[in-house]
Amino acid sequence: MTPEAASWFGGVAAEAVAWSRRQLDVDQLKWLYALPDGAVLIGKAMACHGSLRDPDEYIVDAGSALGSLQIVGKGVAFHGHSHVPGVFQLEGEPPNVHLTHTYKPALAVELAGGRMLINPGSVGQPRDGNPGASYGIWDQEAATFTFRRVKYDIAGAQAAVIAAGLPERLAERLAEGR
Repeated sequence: MTPEAASWFGGVAAEAVAWSRRQLDVDQLKWLYALPDGAVLIGKAMACHGSLRDPDEYIVDAGSALGSLQIVGKGVAFHGHSHVPGVFQLEGEPPNVHLTHTYKPALAVELAGGRMLINPGSVGQPRDGNPGASYGIWDQEAATFTFRRVKYDIAGAQAAVIAAGLPERLAERLAEGR
């Protein structure tokens, strides 16, 4: 994130960005600033932060998913930003298109035939009400993605957040999963 982009944040998010920036040296910051803003191709899938249309767009419902699903065509894209795990899948051909959204821990998704957006969730700050660390395993050879959820030492993470001088709200939300 460039310094200009960081200026868009307010409140505890701005404090967290400023703290994070202080933890990195000049070479680490240069590396981060050199990363692409938009989507990248990884194997046979696209990957982006927010959406395929806009790195800052949150994909949280069918309406926000549709634009990226149209861009991905018959492929698969992985995204994040909202920290909410799930799969948006577009099935059928216009005008008979059906959009579904699914998620449950240990869900194995068959990627063959594609046309889906997958958000693995967040290891550190889930936003779906479940405080467990959320991630997934993408098996390119088997063309599957499997969601995983694991418990971690939330109290220890909260203590580290407070000890680092970060806002207390950032520690509280870890236990809430919000």
